[in-house]
Amino acid sequence: MKTLSTLFFLLIMSLCSLSQFVISPAISVTMESEDYGFRSPKVISYGENNDEVMVFWSRTGSEQAMFVSTLSDGAFTAPTPVPTGNAEPNLWSGNLGPGIASFGNHIYITFEVYGSAIYCVHSADGGSSWDEPVAAFTPPIGRFSTIPNIAVDASGNVYVAYVNTNSAEEDAHYGLVKSTSQGVSFTGEVIVSESVLSDEVCECCNGNIEIGLDNEIYVGFRNNSDNLRDCWLVKSTDLGASFEDIYDVDDSDWILNGCPANGPDFTVTEGELATVFFTGADDFDEDVYFTLLDTASGVVSSAESILLSNEGAIGQNSARIASNSQGEIMVVFQESLQFSQNIGFALAQNGSELGQQSHVLNDSTGNQKQPDVMAIGNVFHVVYEDSSLGTVMYHTVSSDPNLVLEEESVALLLYPNPAENLIHIKGSAPVVNYEIISPLGRSVLKESISNARGVGQASVDISSLHLGVYFLSVNGSAFKKFVKE
Repeated sequence: MKTLSTLFFLLIMSLCSLSQFVISPAISVTMESEDYGFRSPKVISYGENNDEVMVFWSRTGSEQAMFVSTLSDGAFTAPTPVPTGNAEPNLWSGNLGPGIASFGNHIYITFEVYGSAIYCVHSADGGSSWDEPVAAFTPPIGRFSTIPNIAVDASGNVYVAYVNTNSAEEDAHYGLVKSTSQGVSFTGEVIVSESVLSDEVCECCNGNIEIGLDNEIYVGFRNNSDNLRDCWLVKSTDLGASFEDIYDVDDSDWILNGCPANGPDFTVTEGELATVFFTGADDFDEDVYFTLLDTASGVVSSAESILLSNEGAIGQNSARIASNSQGEIMVVFQESLQFSQNIGFALAQNGSELGQQSHVLNDSTGNQKQPDVMAIGNVFHVVYEDSSLGTVMYHTVSSDPNLVLEEESVALLLYPNPAENLIHIKGSAPVVNYEIISPLGRSVLKESISNARGVGQASVDISSLHLGVYFLSVNGSAFKKFVKE
C-alpha cells in the first residue's frame, strides 16, 4: 500500500468502521416471472433530479431481448422491451452484456451485432419511447467490435467504448466513439489503448467508462501483453480526443494463456479512483482485489483483497463498485459456495477501509450472480441475477443513520454544515493549522495560520472543492466531518 500521511492514519483511527448498515428486503424487478429473462442486470439513476431508479437487463437464448423497468412507489413497473429495429443484437451472459447510461430523462443503451456494428438506441423521455437504433461504430472489413460500454458527460455528450479485434479475435485494441447529437451520429474511432504497454487488450474482457468530476473521460480495461493480463486506466482531458494519461492499476501480474472474460470496474471521487478487479495471479488468491489511484500524483496503491463475506465461500468474481454523496464506497461481488452462489458486499467510509470486512447481501440460498451497484444520495442500489428464481432482484443498502463517528465527540465546532463557500471553526485552543482530507485520504487543502482570529477561531474558504464529503483536521489532532454542497 502506498505510504499515507500520519495525519490520515490518525483520521482512520478516529473513525468507526462501517459495520452498521441497513439492507432493504429483496424486490423482484421482473415481477417474479421468468418470461422476461434476468441476465446481466444493470441499475442506473435518471430523471430531472437524477433521483429515479431504472433497471436494465437481457433475455438470452432463442428469443433474445432487452428490457427496462423503473421503481415507482416501492415496486417496479412492468418490464418494457427496448426496440432494436432491424438489428439483431448478440446478448452475452455475464459481464459481457450490453450497457446503459443516462443524462436527465435521456436514456442511452448500447449493444452489439457481432461482426457487424456497435449500436446505440436513445430515449428522450425516460424509456417511454425510443428512437431507431443508430450504428455508433461499424468496423472495417476484417475487424469485429464487441463488448460495448457507454457513458454521458455533464454536457450530454455520449461516449461508447468497445473492444476492436480481428476476425480471429487477435490484435485487439480498445476503441471509443463520441456523439454530440444525442446519439444521432458518432465521430470516428479514437484508439484509447494505444499508449498502454503492447497496445493490445484482452479480446473478450469487459471494460468500463466513467466521467470524472471535471468532465475527464476515464476508460478501464484488461490488457494483454504476451498473456500478461493486468488492468489499466486511461484518461482523456480533451473530451475523448486523446488518452495520454495511463495508469497500471493492477500489480498482480497475472499470466494467463486465455481470456478470463472479466475486466475492471472503478469509481471516481475527488482526485482519486478506486478500482476493483479479479485476478488469479501467483501469490494471489483467485478473488477480488482493489487499488486506489491518486490522479494528482499518478501513484497507485498495491492491490489488497476484498474479504469473503461467507466462511464457507471458495471464491469471488464479477465485482462492481460505486461511491455515494457521503464519500462512502461500496463493492458488490459474486461469491461461490460449495453448492450455491451469493452476493457479498464491502461498505466503507473510504477506499482504504474496503478490505476490512464484507457481508452477505441476501442469505437465502440459491444462485445469485452478476451484481451491479450505483448510488443516489447516500443510498446504494444493488441488482443481481437470481437464476434459481429466474428473476432480477433489487435491494438498497445504506449506512445506519444512528452510526456516530467517534471524532464527533471532539470539542470542536464547525459551521455551517453542509456549507457552500465558507466554513467557520471554533475550538478551545488557538487554531494554528488546518487540513482538509478527501474520503480516500488525499490532502486537498491545508494552511498554517499565523494570526488566528480570536481564540480558537478561523474561517476556511471551500469554494474550490468539488461537492461531497470531507474531513477537517485542526492542529493535527481534532477531526470533523463536513459536506460541501
